[in-house]
Amino acid sequence: MCDPMLLARVRRTIRERRLLRRGERVVVAVSGGPDSTAMLDVLARIAPELALELHVASVDHGLRAEAQREVELVAAHASALGLPFHPLRATLPTKRGSLQDRARAARYALLHALASELGASRIAVGHTLDDQAETVLARMMRGSGARGLAGIAPRRADGVVRPLIDSTRAEVRAWIEAHRLTIVDDPSNVDPRFQRARVRHAILPALAIESPAIARHLAHIADDTRALDALARKHARHLLARAAKDGDSLDAELLSRAPLAARREALRIWAHARTGGTIRRAHLDAMEVALQGRGNARLPAGWTASVVGGALRATHDPTPFGSSSNVRSAGR
Repeated sequence: MCDPMLLARVRRTIRERRLLRRGERVVVAVSGGPDSTAMLDVLARIAPELALELHVASVDHGLRAEAQREVELVAAHASALGLPFHPLRATLPTKRGSLQDRARAARYALLHALASELGASRIAVGHTLDDQAETVLARMMRGSGARGLAGIAPRRADGVVRPLIDSTRAEVRAWIEAHRLTIVDDPSNVDPRFQRARVRHAILPALAIESPAIARHLAHIADDTRALDALARKHARHLLARAAKDGDSLDAELLSRAPLAARREALRIWAHARTGGTIRRAHLDAMEVALQGRGNARLPAGWTASVVGGALRATHDPTPFGSSSNVRSAGR
């Protein structure tokens, strides 16, 4: 594999996806693994072209004894590149949720705090095209809708960017080997207890037997779905503005005549604003039935949607229905 391939692809990703602007200050999040290590090495070469000011950060989540050594490895790499380094230590909350989810939340909170302190407008993280494919496939298996299949956003509103999102893991490994970079491998990446590891090492390789380009196909699905989702949200906002009635209710007849994608996205936005909860497919299906005058739709946190006098309204009953996933329509 040609050595400059990764460099050229990242340049193209930054340009075409508008990830970084000239003169920006960027926090580069590096774990010591191959993806983020290669990203740092490539961005250090691109930085002079765009007058970027790079700051390297590495987070010790306090979960493994080896973590401190890995942070020190990243510090040495940053020093070799002549870049400032910021070691960060996470304290994981004890609230509910998976260990990986809590670690991710703590990591991003620290990175955003550092970016704010430094006045950095971007945080670069090392997700690759393969990560995108694995995310789309995992969400597909969970029955996600369009928003889930949109996968990992190359550029987020909060400043997080992913310069490797169009680059494969094989290209990253080729760069690491060509430049003899020292890396560490996270053992959780091969631990079959985690779905991410099973998708990566069992499910996706099985699909690749039938379709060798399956990872790139899934990544393209994410790009296409993200664009369609953005279009649906744009039309949904216009629909909400037209359908708005007194007291945060919506014109049921106007909603019923609207195109399906715009209507369901409008219902999702409206219901989330009322309840503060996650609006799932079952909630949307129940609201569709309610729009037809066939009962009520149970929503998260004790809220109910129903059509009264031609208007879709949300009412709150403090009496719990059970879990927020207990969604049904009286007309079904």
